[in-house]
Amino acid sequence: MAAEQVWYLNMARLAVLADIYQIEGLGEDIIDVLVTGSFVKPPQWPVIDFIYANTPASSNLRRWLVAWATERIDCIWFCKKTTNLAPIPEYASDVAKAFGRQKSRKKGSHHHQKANGQNTGEE
Repeated sequence: MAAEQVWYLNMARLAVLADIYQIEGLGEDIIDVLVTGSFVKPPQWPVIDFIYANTPASSNLRRWLVAWATERIDCIWFCKKTTNLAPIPEYASDVAKAFGRQKSRKKGSHHHQKANGQNTGEE
């Protein structure tokens, strides 16, 4: 496993332990470190699987993972690759929902601009 993947996995393990032992603030500190991390490659299956197997649906760690994906992965690429996401269907579903929310916000913003007479770049 590549060094950055080991780092992601260790951070995820630490976050899970912080949650289990209710170490106040540590989970949030870990998310802050993950958000500001300089790694370019996304977390791979072992990391994603560990996070989804050991955290509840409301987990900040899951939210970070989904946000990471939706900020760095093209929606069209994601839709073409969904069969590769079969090992962790809950993750695939979370990412798809996040892309849907992004599209809804963009569409809503576009309609709001058009209704207010702002130029949206469309003719």
